[in-house]
Amino acid sequence: MEQKVMDKNPDQAPAHAPEQPATAPANVPQGDAPAADQKPAPESKTVKEIEVDGYKFKVDMDLMDDIEAFGYIDRIENNGQISAIVPLLKYLVGEDGVKEMTDFFKKKYGKFRLTKLMNVYEAIAAKFDPKG
Repeated sequence: MEQKVMDKNPDQAPAHAPEQPATAPANVPQGDAPAADQKPAPESKTVKEIEVDGYKFKVDMDLMDDIEAFGYIDRIENNGQISAIVPLLKYLVGEDGVKEMTDFFKKKYGKFRLTKLMNVYEAIAAKFDPKG
């Protein structure tokens, strides 16, 4: 009779243990992808459409009432750091939203001017109501 010698390395699975599947079973949700039968969430009451010089975009104003947004807003309003508008926009509309906005204004004016960026920020701030 043949005798098996087990490796004493505790990190290694025993030779007789079945292999675990490399991926989760099909019925286990993967990442953030919604299930095929899941409908998109209805638009929140806090989502506002904003238009600046012909460019329309949506912002969930509830994001403005957040500590992360507050940090950017404080830098803009109280410290004059208008460069904080860019990360605030990325927080509010995402990288893709900022890219679309940049592409729109570059196509219209040849570049996305700082004055236009400030107009975007001012339009968002004008729609924000901290009382709800």
